[in-house]
Amino acid sequence: MMFRKKRGKSERKDKDIPTYVPPGPKGGGLEPEFRLQVKLTNIFREPLESTPVYKDLPRLAHRIEVSGHLPRREQPSGTEAKEANTFEVWIKVDLPVDEQQRNTVRYWGPNYQTGVLYVRDGARGRGIVLHLFDQQLGELQNEPFAMTSVSNVATVRDSTRYFVVEVPDYTTRTSVFLGIAFSSRPESAQFIKAIASAPLSRGSCINLHEVAIKEQWARLLNAAGVTTSDLQDPTTRELILSTVKQTLRAQRHAEPPQALGKLEQIREVVKSISERLENSDQHKLNMLKLDELVRSKFTGDMQLVMEDMFTQAIGVNSKTARVFKMIHQSVIFVPIIILKTTVTKDLITRDDNSPEGWRIPVTFNQDSITICHIRRELPLAGAKADESQFWYEWQLKMTFDPEMLDLVSSELRVTHLHTGEGLNPKLKEVLQRVLHNGDLLVQAS
Repeated sequence: MMFRKKRGKSERKDKDIPTYVPPGPKGGGLEPEFRLQVKLTNIFREPLESTPVYKDLPRLAHRIEVSGHLPRREQPSGTEAKEANTFEVWIKVDLPVDEQQRNTVRYWGPNYQTGVLYVRDGARGRGIVLHLFDQQLGELQNEPFAMTSVSNVATVRDSTRYFVVEVPDYTTRTSVFLGIAFSSRPESAQFIKAIASAPLSRGSCINLHEVAIKEQWARLLNAAGVTTSDLQDPTTRELILSTVKQTLRAQRHAEPPQALGKLEQIREVVKSISERLENSDQHKLNMLKLDELVRSKFTGDMQLVMEDMFTQAIGVNSKTARVFKMIHQSVIFVPIIILKTTVTKDLITRDDNSPEGWRIPVTFNQDSITICHIRRELPLAGAKADESQFWYEWQLKMTFDPEMLDLVSSELRVTHLHTGEGLNPKLKEVLQRVLHNGDLLVQAS
């Protein structure tokens, strides 16, 4: 982009430079060649990975303000309705071969896939069905990934949210072991209730329904390394239960509260947008990976974490991802160029880096979604005392359809002008004229 430059007494105007038209009595407007709507639409059509979202989201998350709600959709009926025993889970397909390590989450390592687990009753009793989530298509795969009896579900030793599922292959007389993880303890407890009436099974871990004790105790016993066979003798059973109480008493103390870090901020923002925009199944899938990231207290390259978050959890073309596609530095370059080459070409200002300097409201309305960038401009740091007592704000407002598929309209406006009492009168007059007292429509479409 070429800017206007003086050459002697005359000025040369490049073809790409917008022509400034003084505002009319009601705020007027501009008819530039650098079209706001066209430039923003081009950004919106870019693939997510071609934008700086991965780099910018960690530093912009605390500036995003989410409000409003889309109209509630009617609950689907028939086969479209969500079944009561349906759970969004993370699926681990490469569990350790060693049995002890397989039954201990800390040995599992990374690399999970998202999916949905169904608990269903069939001719052979109650079973579970796993479907993987296709990140490219943004939907569940039609064909089941795995099916097995609930008697093949066992807890692990060191977590209440993780389970090992044995999937027998009767043709080869071997078994495949899968790991499943829930996003919260209440969800895992609900899963436990859903399979509680299943028949007994064998296993080195204590299967939840296999011993006549409370569900909570089954989880605690596995954490202590106790197996089913250890509980068969009543005397031994009593000793073990007493020992488990003492061993696990220290684990009941919660960690002290901590201030929100970058991952927590990102999680809260993603949650606020996802829960308003996605269906309940997709929203829970979105939150699973984020919960794991937050608990990991990751302190490395945030850009890599963001890429992993979108590609493995949220999806690069989901509705939630399309919101974030319009929240990064490249988006505000468009209005900055328009302003600096037209309305404010003779004003030299700097960015305001305070919390008020860049606000990003995301508003869900009855039939649209609006994303705004509100920026505040300040005088240069070295300006004279009587030339530094002002600031003004401009706003980029983008309106999308409820599915975040189309940029319906865009608007760039100067929204506020503040002048201090000690401001140079001549500069004040220029500011009021150029910025139309802080009420100037620059472009709209």
